[in-house]
Amino acid sequence: MQPINSTDSTTALLIPCPPDKFGEFIAGLLGKPHVLSKEFQGHFEIGVDEVLEFHHLIEQRIADQNFASLIECVLTTTYADRSSVEVRSIDQFRAYAETRSLIPVHIAITWIYLFSFTGRQFPKNSR
Repeated sequence: MQPINSTDSTTALLIPCPPDKFGEFIAGLLGKPHVLSKEFQGHFEIGVDEVLEFHHLIEQRIADQNFASLIECVLTTTYADRSSVEVRSIDQFRAYAETRSLIPVHIAITWIYLFSFTGRQFPKNSR
């Protein structure tokens, strides 16, 4: 990291980091994320469309209430044989087609957002 002097009283910082890793870099600097979780017991039939609708509902709700940027969305599907598949974006999830004849029994979705709150100079990381 190199400080860059500017014409006003502020100082800028040059971070040698690839653009696709910048969010992960900043999120790592911000400390322990806030984690919300909920498990539902029972038998449910949930398809790809329902997962996509849920994702878009979460995105819409966050966008309506906060200034936030989605940094990463990871979806992990676990099957009855205890194998699992992890995809690292909603587009990868949408395109993924399991070739084996497996029964999915669990899905975990992790969203990483950077939030900007009114009155704060820097964004806050939340999972």
